[in-house]
Amino acid sequence: MPYIKNEIIDKIYECDLCEAIGRVYHDPSYKILSNGTAKGLSPFVNERTPSFVVSNVKMIWKDFASGRAGKSVIDFIQAYKNLDFPEAVKLACEVLNIPIEYEKETEVQREKRQKKKTLKEIISSVKEIYKENFAGSPRGAESLRRQEESLLGRASEGGAEGSKENLPKLSHGLLPAQKYMQERGFSQELLEDFEIGYALAGMYEVLKERGQVSEGVALGVLKAYQNGGYYDFFKGRIIFPISDKHGHCVGFGGRVMPSEAKEGTPKYLNSPESEVFHKSELLYGFHLARNSMAQRGEVYLVEGYTDVMRMHQIGLRNCVATLGTALSAQHLVEIKKLCKKLIIFRDSDKAGETAAYRDMGLALEAGLFVERVVFPSESKEDPDSIGQREGAMALIEAARCDAVLHYLQGAYEEALVRADTKGKKVILMPEDKKRLSDLALELIGKIPDVVTRDAYMEQVKARFGIKVAIEKPKEKPKEEVQSLTEILNSLRGDIDPLEDYQFPKEVEDPSVYKNEILEYGVFQHANRIYCNTGSAFYDVSNFSIEIIQHMQDEQFPMKLIRICNVHGVEKIFDVLSEKINTLNSFKNVVTSYGNFSFSGSAAQHERLLRYLFDRMGTGRKIDVLGWQAEGFWVWNNKIVIPGLREEAINSEGLFKYQNDSYYIPSANKNFEKNMYKYGAQKKFRSIPTEVSLPQYLKQLYKVHRGHAITGILFGIGSLFQDIVVSCTGFFPILFYFGPASTGKDNICEAIQSFVGQPQTAIQLEGSASTIKAQIREFAQFSNGISQLSEYKRGNPQVDGIIKGLWDRRGYKRGSIESRVAVDEVPIISSTLLTGNDSPDAEALITRLIWEEMKTQEFSDEAKAAYNKLKDMCRRGVSGISDWLLHKRAVFQEHFLEVYREKKRLLSEREAIKGVPVRMIDNLAVLYAVYGIFEREGIFPFWQEDMERHFDALIENQRRKIESDSVYQRFWDCFMVCMRLTQGERLQVDTNLRAEGGRIYFNFSTAYSIVQRQWFVQYREQAPGKSEMRRQLREDSSYMGEEKSIRINTNINSPTSAMVIDIGKLRIREELLAEIEVQTMRLNPTQMPADKESEDTIF
Repeated sequence: MPYIKNEIIDKIYECDLCEAIGRVYHDPSYKILSNGTAKGLSPFVNERTPSFVVSNVKMIWKDFASGRAGKSVIDFIQAYKNLDFPEAVKLACEVLNIPIEYEKETEVQREKRQKKKTLKEIISSVKEIYKENFAGSPRGAESLRRQEESLLGRASEGGAEGSKENLPKLSHGLLPAQKYMQERGFSQELLEDFEIGYALAGMYEVLKERGQVSEGVALGVLKAYQNGGYYDFFKGRIIFPISDKHGHCVGFGGRVMPSEAKEGTPKYLNSPESEVFHKSELLYGFHLARNSMAQRGEVYLVEGYTDVMRMHQIGLRNCVATLGTALSAQHLVEIKKLCKKLIIFRDSDKAGETAAYRDMGLALEAGLFVERVVFPSESKEDPDSIGQREGAMALIEAARCDAVLHYLQGAYEEALVRADTKGKKVILMPEDKKRLSDLALELIGKIPDVVTRDAYMEQVKARFGIKVAIEKPKEKPKEEVQSLTEILNSLRGDIDPLEDYQFPKEVEDPSVYKNEILEYGVFQHANRIYCNTGSAFYDVSNFSIEIIQHMQDEQFPMKLIRICNVHGVEKIFDVLSEKINTLNSFKNVVTSYGNFSFSGSAAQHERLLRYLFDRMGTGRKIDVLGWQAEGFWVWNNKIVIPGLREEAINSEGLFKYQNDSYYIPSANKNFEKNMYKYGAQKKFRSIPTEVSLPQYLKQLYKVHRGHAITGILFGIGSLFQDIVVSCTGFFPILFYFGPASTGKDNICEAIQSFVGQPQTAIQLEGSASTIKAQIREFAQFSNGISQLSEYKRGNPQVDGIIKGLWDRRGYKRGSIESRVAVDEVPIISSTLLTGNDSPDAEALITRLIWEEMKTQEFSDEAKAAYNKLKDMCRRGVSGISDWLLHKRAVFQEHFLEVYREKKRLLSEREAIKGVPVRMIDNLAVLYAVYGIFEREGIFPFWQEDMERHFDALIENQRRKIESDSVYQRFWDCFMVCMRLTQGERLQVDTNLRAEGGRIYFNFSTAYSIVQRQWFVQYREQAPGKSEMRRQLREDSSYMGEEKSIRINTNINSPTSAMVIDIGKLRIREELLAEIEVQTMRLNPTQMPADKESEDTIF
């Protein structure tokens, strides 16, 4: 008798449940929602409010009005149309347009299927009883009654287990299980989704009444005593129903209640193998996870029942677990139908590590990508406990890593303990390198896919310096084929193996490509690609192609490609590696560059990739010009290897260093005339000049005198700023300010000329977000120089951005890797700041080297010198920096020592004592630059000139801090408001109080009076109330707040007040005098003038 194939039933279960039910249930109220659910009126009873719900995520439907529920469209059709299973399957196939296929069934097969069906019906009814026990329903109470009767009956027979001492406390038997699970943080909804139950000891009586005891034993629900009789196998345990992939219960897992656990009692029990229960084929939670697995293309693998539940509760619904057994080939078959990636999240103990390693090997062999979730420092943590942390989902996703690279990284770090790391290159011990190589060979060798395997080999070489040679699956018989070829050739004499192939007429001598033809079935000739089908070769493109190099990057690995068509049009470009891995995306890539077409099949494309990959080089794409971690400097037209050589970059933007290739897109001739691409990078170039370094510095000093001292030292130091930052944690900001036509832009242009043609200055007039976007320029050049112009005070957000440039705090932005990942835009260029205005916040003032430019009128001689300098900058002088770059080793060796010494000397100078330490730190960096290069004779000024200029800068800066900060302006206005003779003013015992060396005032009241005077005094709006309060609180004079104090002596109404230490104010004397005057006016008879002193207040 034929029956419907299981594959057809599987297809029905894999359909969108909401849509499938909608094709059967045509009621107008039934609506499919955007969140993967559907809702409508009950299909089974009359109702006014919709209570019928369907969920694709949970793969269930439930009608709350009638109490009916199911897990597939087949279940729904059986209930809605009142059909048996075969008829329901036929109707489902009809509405879902799935062709029905049948298989012949023998009598033995039919009996076996019927037996399975019966067992599934029995185990499903047992599951429902367990669920009702857990929920405390009336049916569960009946089970409880049966348990009591059963145990009392056995007690009357004198059985040990049935003795009254062993009777459970039944009054506490219903709810403790539910309470325990909820105390562990599992929601009621989740407990219902996983159909959690509880086993009371009445199952034997239930199955006995139904005549199903033998089936109960076969399913493992009942166990037989040795001396006769039966007992409930899962009695007293929380039940975790185990379902097949369609959601049909086939077995159980049982956890002992902690309150009932006895020594020697196993924590978990599982159903034994049966006709319907095969652990090696089942994954816990698979039926609930399959929809999410298909959507995300990946699955988390954990160990236990509660691990799966916890992951589902926090939102990782694509999670399953093996049933106390290792991952099997059958498991992987089911996973591969829905996913491409397995994420192993085992317990963080030794057993979990062992299992994870084995899981990884099997998954790699199955062709899956494999990741691990690693919390290395927490040896006893499991997914359930980690899932209970705050932000668990983000923590878990952040802890994911590629499994193969994780194990190799661990082995590499072990090897580093004994490695030679003194030089620039890490040298591993031979045995450690062999061990690492063997591990890479073992893991990567399991991967069947050629492209994936090659990608891993590239990663291993780039990360660990290990080259892994793995025979490719398609090439494994190669030696056998060659030996067979030799035998044939010996029999055939000197017959050329290429005679078996047919070639187009234009390929006059195919023997030139003999190796490629025999190994790949691919060769290139006259700017065409040729592939074979059978014995005939024909062209499949109108272009030739070369992968110049693979450029490794953790996020965006790239390929640098050269193509040239039959018309001689050549293009060199970089593209994401994944874009050439499939036929369609490969075609899209090449056709986007013009007349380049590929007509080959998917199999020929695969062969072409193998051919190209075996010939490509490896290297890195360089987007950030300037200093590179590998130990060289990159201009847009050449590289400088300090102390060794200089080398031009070819027209393709390529150069080689230590056997690795590097690609600079901005140097590619394809972009040479493209004004929209790489504009800033094209300016960052070494420009040959006849002007020597001393000549250029002399001209700069001649034009700008003292201002040039800081500019010269700043410009030279910027070439080595990565060294400075690594030693100090900051790099100075050079600030030129003053009125128009004082030469600010000219000196900045001259300083920027150290690193090519000066870049366009970034205007500070936009919003903070706009400026932050422009500041990406500070990440374009490593050890470059950038300029911010048009500074105006009064914008705290802009001030904050500038402070971040000094501190080298990059700004963060969202990453495309995940919802929680972020990238940071680093600050790796130095900052020139210009403006007509100057800041008034001390925190910013102290971060700047303060160059005020005042001169606006110049002599003819000065103008001539200015124009000469401008011409030098216009022609370009950055070639002078090459000599400086070759001195990098000297700078690196001596900077920290010289910096500390110069900082000490500056701190001891009389003019500099007592200033904020950041101001000294800034000048110490410049002083160190002078100290390192002093003997080279390049500077046009003496040390005494520099020190005198530093003294003048500090004095100017000190005056600014004392007179122009928001804080000082507040107190200046405060004093004026105390001296006013009319209008609203500040008065002792009215809105301020002086006592014990302190002054008390309500901040809101004082601010409202001061802000009006601020506008009158400075012709600008006062800073906001919160900003002003912050400034006062940050000063050392601030002592705190009084919540309730009486200030106005005329009314008995206390108020809050800010408390300030008068002795720490700059206006201390003036304030004390004014307080004395006001106090005498208030109490002229009580305060003789000759007796009043500071002691009265202090």
